[in-house]
Amino acid sequence: MAGDPRPVCTIIICTLAVSERADSLGRAVASVLGHNDTPTSVLVVVNGDRYDEKLVAELKRRDDVDVLQIAARSLSDAIVAGRRAVKSPYFGFLDDDDEYLPQAVDLRLAELERYPEAGVLVTNGYRCRENSRETVMNHLSLVTEDPLTAIFREPWLASCSALYRTAVAREDLFEKVARYAEWSRPFTPDNARP
Repeated sequence: MAGDPRPVCTIIICTLAVSERADSLGRAVASVLGHNDTPTSVLVVVNGDRYDEKLVAELKRRDDVDVLQIAARSLSDAIVAGRRAVKSPYFGFLDDDDEYLPQAVDLRLAELERYPEAGVLVTNGYRCRENSRETVMNHLSLVTEDPLTAIFREPWLASCSALYRTAVAREDLFEKVARYAEWSRPFTPDNARP
């Protein structure tokens, strides 16, 4: 992996690598590499064949980013391919249009190391729109009481909210992820799909 020869954590960014996402993808990568003390590698999984060749070539030239390309234009397949490539003790996911807050990896890792029996740590974040910032999850206290019911109230297990312990979060846990659901999403009449 790129960066530190033995990264403690790998952050997987799945992307179509289209030119419209070049800026946000760059910010996503920078938020991982520029704001954490933990030796962390970035794995960009480019899925499909409609990618921007210039963007992918730029990513491949970087020595602090690894690039894996898969033929299928499928987020689910990209997630599984990324997970299979992980060699570090911890890993997480970040969408190509999301950014980590400063020290996000460091803080999550510290908590996972404090609780060696834990396989995953989920944290909150902010949704930024124009000049406003709001907390994404407002009912996290419900998760410890009843995780399955809580997931229908708000998407507490979004892709960018978790850091996983590699030894516990097996590859098969990420297979057959529902399309467009980011692993969890509250069901409402507005987002119901046949």
